[in-house]
Amino acid sequence: MHYYLSTWWRWFRRCGYSRGFGVQSPSAYSFIRYVINEHYPYYAYQELQERFPQLNRREHKVGRLLLRLSNHWQPVIRLCNRHIFDAYLHAGCMKTESYEIADSLSFLDKNVKTMVVVDLDKQPMEFVLKNLLPLCHSQVMLVLLGNLHASKTYSSWLRLQESEFSGITYDLYYVGVVFFDHKIYKQHYRVNF
Repeated sequence: MHYYLSTWWRWFRRCGYSRGFGVQSPSAYSFIRYVINEHYPYYAYQELQERFPQLNRREHKVGRLLLRLSNHWQPVIRLCNRHIFDAYLHAGCMKTESYEIADSLSFLDKNVKTMVVVDLDKQPMEFVLKNLLPLCHSQVMLVLLGNLHASKTYSSWLRLQESEFSGITYDLYYVGVVFFDHKIYKQHYRVNF
């Protein structure tokens, strides 16, 4: 019951940020509308739902978002903490090679499209700010999993947004998406998904 009440409360507070309302940038609008808030059922949703019955409703929702992000970005390399969402990420882009984050920061090559997924329960936000951000470049999409608005995380999330390294950021409450293309004007979006 608590999940439904908190979900409705968050949705109500952010309803002006759903489905791309008020977004002026065509690329940001397209990303919000057709990746973050795409409601059309993808090819693997049902199979993954049946394969992982232990996941709760929010976890499946985040997993489906990760599938769409992986499908949209089509990374050559994916760095992530081994996680329950690996199957969702793999379903989004099957040709992608996956590596553990701790062992592979050297893979952040400027010529290789990379998706970095950090579970904030396994890697603290300070690790992201100090070790990961300086290595990110325009071919990297950083995805942060965890409650960005928790008291211990929120100030670090704001520091990440204002960092000289980050570009466009999307705050989805339980997920943060960060791009690093500095040719595009830096913006911060709060989005319901």
